[in-house]
Amino acid sequence: MQQSDRYLIESSVIALPGCRDRSGSPLLFINCVDNVSKPGMKTTNAPSYEELVSVISYLSQIPGENVCKLGFTVVIDGRKATIKHMRSALRACQQALYRRIRFIFVIQPEKFLDQQKLNFELIKEAYQFKCTLISLNKLLRFVDAMQLPDTLGGTLHYDPYLWILLRQVFFVKHKLC
Repeated sequence: MQQSDRYLIESSVIALPGCRDRSGSPLLFINCVDNVSKPGMKTTNAPSYEELVSVISYLSQIPGENVCKLGFTVVIDGRKATIKHMRSALRACQQALYRRIRFIFVIQPEKFLDQQKLNFELIKEAYQFKCTLISLNKLLRFVDAMQLPDTLGGTLHYDPYLWILLRQVFFVKHKLC
């Protein structure tokens, strides 16, 4: 895991917490924000396209082959995102998860005008996957509340530091075998 990948995971910009959607596909969460900050960490600008591709590529190698065959369901939190960051996240998904995307759900921005701009952007761009603009309530049709992190109104507690620690332990044990 590269240092920039680790930072994006620790700051909860991107997460693969191990949960699934209702069809069994692994869930990948992307939080599109202008500034990345967590308590005890320095504040930085939103991740670049290259950083997003790197961390998504890393995370996409974690689930087993039979799980990956189902395709990934990506949930992008667009409530406070700019169009620029949304476009970057969608392009990174297309690059890193080429032909392995089942669904991409973009949680609607809070402002009506931003919703309209994003809707137009999704129609205008030629992505190789179906991208659905959705509310948090409607997302529950596709993802059980127990599988959603608490930041999205679910009941799943996701700790990125614990996730990284467990991943490192698994990697060391797997390497020794």
